[in-house]
Amino acid sequence: MVYLLGRYLRIISNSFADIDWSYKQLRVKRNGAYAKVERFDNKMLQLVLFDFDDTPNCNNPSTSARTTFFAGDPDTHTVSLAFADGKGDNSPLGTMTVTKSLWIENQIKRTTKAFVDYSPGFLLNEQGTIPYSNSPFWQERKFDLLKSDAPKANSPRGNILTAASFLFENPTGGAQITITPTKKYSVMTEAPAYYYNSVDSPENKIDAYTALTTGKSDIFLSYGQDLIDTNENNLLIKVIRPELIDQFVDEYKRLIEL
Repeated sequence: MVYLLGRYLRIISNSFADIDWSYKQLRVKRNGAYAKVERFDNKMLQLVLFDFDDTPNCNNPSTSARTTFFAGDPDTHTVSLAFADGKGDNSPLGTMTVTKSLWIENQIKRTTKAFVDYSPGFLLNEQGTIPYSNSPFWQERKFDLLKSDAPKANSPRGNILTAASFLFENPTGGAQITITPTKKYSVMTEAPAYYYNSVDSPENKIDAYTALTTGKSDIFLSYGQDLIDTNENNLLIKVIRPELIDQFVDEYKRLIEL
């Protein structure tokens, strides 16, 4: 289950499980538009996106690209990964580098272990051979086998760069992940700051995962309203305890005489 929240992408399933979002060249793509990743909020399960652009480098962000990114029903427009030097749909990977290949390898390992039914024994196909095509496998083991195998013509074997390229772009089970969001918010201030159990008990907060898995994702206080409430609270007159008044007066006089 994935939620797009204005600047946010909410993840609570294996689809984008445990990705290292700190890689600066990583991009998120939807509707042919791209965005940079600012941070992942593990507590609220929110991925903050910014600098929406029509090209993956995201050097010329625009309002129109942002509108394109969030257009359409959330469950009919998929979200995928790309890189800053990618070439659109035909080549989202761009130029393979050692740094990028290490990120892909790390993502493969983290995602493999994030699956609930992960089993180290489920590695090879029914013939007991390395599954290079659409056969059962776990990505981590496949990557290790590919990069360590003997080099072979027209094969991704024997090189971390070609192995990473193959596993990211392979349409029959590659490391490229495409997911379908189920909700979106186009403005950050409208996104949830926290959830609560019911409209009658706003003091009873619940965690994001509980809210999203128990049908309570619409019972929340937005970031915008939370900010308004905080500012209003800060405007309230504070009462000084009587025993501190003399101390306050002395300190005030000292300050104005400086």
